Amino acid sequence: MLEISVAYLDARGRLREVPAAQAAGVPIEELPRIAPPVAHRGRRGFVTDAWVSRTGKVIACGSLRQQRVAAVLDRDSGIAAFSAGPVELRWDEDGRRRALQPDFAARRRSGERLLLVLEPQTPGAAWKHRRHVLQETALRTGWELEITAPPGGTELANLQLVFGARDPRGRDPGAVETLLSAFARPCRLEDGAAACGLPRLAAIELAHHLIWRRQLEIDWHTPLLPTSLARASGVRP
Repeated sequence: MLEISVAYLDARGRLREVPAAQAAGVPIEELPRIAPPVAHRGRRGFVTDAWVSRTGKVIACGSLRQQRVAAVLDRDSGIAAFSAGPVELRWDEDGRRRALQPDFAARRRSGERLLLVLEPQTPGAAWKHRRHVLQETALRTGWELEITAPPGGTELANLQLVFGARDPRGRDPGAVETLLSAFARPCRLEDGAAACGLPRLAAIELAHHLIWRRQLEIDWHTPLLPTSLARASGVRP
């Protein structure tokens, strides 16, 4: 059986390493990245940041795929907190020291911690073995393991639209309430937005923000347009 340890930086920035079975209580979702991200094939131009709307913090992502998953996590109302690359799994094999850095760590609002790992676009034998290490780590720590992938197609295009409107700062509460009231029944985005008293583009942007906050519901399988139908979800921040 592999002897797997979990390495991380504590609140004072000190490197810690503990056996996986002793890592259950580590607040992985709050920890900083254990090491700077490495861009694909070492090309630093592909390292990108993601601003997290719920905390105002910036996390460093090693790829656009990671950034897109970070956007999904930021919008997920079931996720209380998350961090990018906060731990490194280490083990000895064939006389060599091996290491694996999961993409994200998170904590659900219900309290469970989880590791999130992007499945490679071309999985192979090496991925099968890394997945085994991840599963063993999950068993020993009690963390959940989620193998994930970023959205694509229409869902990604819609996510990118509302991602640009995610900032909650400076929103007019009165305009928000008026807009939500306008969408009490399904109507076109541009028609409901016209009711809030803001200029058209500002009103559409506010509607996008409320979609990001899950306060307006849309069909994510069709392109998000001013003519798209939307309705108030009843969700409040």
